[in-house]
Amino acid sequence: MPTVLFWNVQRKPLDGLVVALAAEHRPDLLVLVEYPNSSLLPGLLALEGLDLVSGERFGVFARRGLTLLREPYPNPTKRVQFWRASRPGAEDWLVVIIHGPDRRNAQQDQTRELFFRQVADHARYLERVSGHRRTVILGDFNASPFEASVVGANGFHALGVRRVRGEFDRRVRNSGRFDFFYNPMWRMYGRDSAGDAAAATYHYRDGDEVAEPFWHMLDQVLIRPEVADRLPPDQLRILAAAGVTPLVDVGGRPDDAAASDHLPVVFTLFDK
Repeated sequence: MPTVLFWNVQRKPLDGLVVALAAEHRPDLLVLVEYPNSSLLPGLLALEGLDLVSGERFGVFARRGLTLLREPYPNPTKRVQFWRASRPGAEDWLVVIIHGPDRRNAQQDQTRELFFRQVADHARYLERVSGHRRTVILGDFNASPFEASVVGANGFHALGVRRVRGEFDRRVRNSGRFDFFYNPMWRMYGRDSAGDAAAATYHYRDGDEVAEPFWHMLDQVLIRPEVADRLPPDQLRILAAAGVTPLVDVGGRPDDAAASDHLPVVFTLFDK
């Protein structure tokens, strides 16, 4: 029953907050996007039973007993990592960690669409090699679930439903059949019962476009629909606090002065 926690820490040394999250949620896999390569954090997390596995663009920490093996990716980018995650006596998973092209330097969603398509194609290749589709993709997508790069067949093809007519792929007009991912983050939008706090994972304060939702679900987890029941809805949460420390300001928005401009996400995958 591995628990996964990931957070874009905005290249900030948020060591105390990260340790508080690790102590409270006891993740088996902890992923920090935009990892600042803090010299103190690996030692602090080691006291919580989490060891640093990779400290490149992502800080990847694994609890002792969880084995992570890196899968090579042929395309020259640091924005994605592929890992095989396994524990004794349990089935292994393919875990894909991504940081989508940022919206400031890649304003057109087509840039992310191409990147996501390449990632999805390589995941499909690794699934064929391993003979299973126990695959999860997580991280900061820099795109919302409803954008073409995420929901479209030319991107991740991540839908908000687990099955289409009882199947795990669907027909796209004039193009054949395409398999898809299930995106449970659709159901997380605006679910906070206390108001606007943590209505998604990122809040854009300065939007003045005609259609501006302000809250954006940039941080997501996708899973193959065949194993979507391994991630129950009540085991997926957006976190608004690290222990007793709020991660949101008085308006319920991510407090990037005291923490990060993104909120962390935690979920649990159940063994069969």
